Amino acid sequence: MSYLTTEVVNRGYTYFDWNVDSNDAGSDIHNSSNIYYNVINNLSHDKTNIILMHDSSGHDATVKA
Repeated sequence: MSYLTTEVVNRGYTYFDWNVDSNDAGSDIHNSSNIYYNVINNLSHDKTNIILMHDSSGHDATVKA
């Protein structure tokens, strides 16, 4: 992954990736409160937070969160 990231930057692109997992694809897929707290509890005050969330069918709890 480090090689790929470096190559993307070398080609002039800006690379970024998620660093907070909402866990909306895991066991909490139907629980908006747990998804919300997964995000809130993993936010960082020292860096930019990019949150992984899914928007496919069956992820209504993500929208509610």
